[in-house]
Amino acid sequence: MHTKMSKVPIILGILVSLHSTSIAQTTVSGLSYTTQPTIVAVDEYGNIDLDYNQSITLSSDGLGVLGGTLTQTALEGVVNYTDINYRATADNELYYLTAKGSNLTEVNSTLILSDVVATKLIFTNQATPSTLTVGVVHDFENDPVVKAVDNEGLVDINFTEMISLSENGTGTATFTNNNVLAIEGVATFTGLTFNYDTTATIQLVANDQDDINLDFAMVLSDDLIIEPKTTSIVVPVDQTETTVEFDESVNVSFDEVNGVKQAVLTVNDRVLNIAVSSSGTMSGSVVSEDNAGNSVNSSIEVNNPKSNTTVDAEGNMQIVVSNENTSTVKVTVKSDGSLKHEVETERGVTVSLSSIAGADVKIDTEGNIATTSEVEKNGFIYKAVVTTNINGETSTKFIKVDIATNEQSDLSNTLKEGANFALGNEANVLEIDDLIYIEVVATLDNALEIE
Repeated sequence: MHTKMSKVPIILGILVSLHSTSIAQTTVSGLSYTTQPTIVAVDEYGNIDLDYNQSITLSSDGLGVLGGTLTQTALEGVVNYTDINYRATADNELYYLTAKGSNLTEVNSTLILSDVVATKLIFTNQATPSTLTVGVVHDFENDPVVKAVDNEGLVDINFTEMISLSENGTGTATFTNNNVLAIEGVATFTGLTFNYDTTATIQLVANDQDDINLDFAMVLSDDLIIEPKTTSIVVPVDQTETTVEFDESVNVSFDEVNGVKQAVLTVNDRVLNIAVSSSGTMSGSVVSEDNAGNSVNSSIEVNNPKSNTTVDAEGNMQIVVSNENTSTVKVTVKSDGSLKHEVETERGVTVSLSSIAGADVKIDTEGNIATTSEVEKNGFIYKAVVTTNINGETSTKFIKVDIATNEQSDLSNTLKEGANFALGNEANVLEIDDLIYIEVVATLDNALEIE
């Protein structure tokens, strides 16, 4: 028979590994310890109190959650735990275990490290936009992020494998920058581009390196919707419509803001903007360079809600408006900023040309058209205005604007007030030696009054 010690027993220690040193021992977050704690009740000399049969409870000072059967009854002074685990809040989290028993001095374990071990990959950032156009190279506004995590979603900061992106559709995809080395468990893609050759709903597929460390199951992103290429804007107006058609070879970005349908495209470093309101009015612009190399904006404004616009592969715009008097207005805004407007009737065609980048064209609700070109010289802006009505008759005038005061004055006109060049004329606006001219070719008859 053993001799019972008369001293008050204390807990000697908690064995959580095969070692009991001050070096941190490692457990896997969320899994039962491979070496479970053993608690012994001893006297001051280290002898086990075989009569101690009280309960002993384990706790932790860590930020995570200690799990398992934490309170057990000692048998002959010993508790052998079998299912203790710790679920960390982050990888490499450090903590101590503490054992408490009735009438005993509590004791702490050596320092323990909780290791997060990844079991899968997840997308934490999705690629956006998620609606793409077939046959177009897309540089995502927001690139995806893939992380290696455990079953609780904690990142394994020791994971350093290469992550690759592919797709799971039946078509053909072209990627750039779709292989990234995960750093501390995180693969952050940058500059990812993607082009898909058919309409479909697909997902991006993230995969780690095969046959290296752990092979995780491939993970899918949210849906990417590959839509047919949009090549037009159509706005119904009464029994007709305003339309804008784009050549299939140009890459157009479409948007709609407050009922206004918008399109933006870049061709040969020139930016084109087109907008069609819900009422059918249309506006467009071409950003180009003037003779001095300055960026200028050639614009068109169509207030007649029945226009048809086409944009070719070079970025040239042509706008056609059919008027109620059977005349047709045609405006061409070239990608270099030059303009041409025509009014065609059953009896002939009137033409106006401007080679000056930055000219403006306005078509009113009746179909009358005005082209304004300008040059700047010695603190003034000189404007040449060519106006053609729906009958093909043209008037011209010059305007001088003081840049400092914004004061505007009309200069003398070629024709008397109210007089027009007849149908069939051609007006050409030119810039020569920083001066602006209007050259008009017209049939002179007794009805034409020249000042």
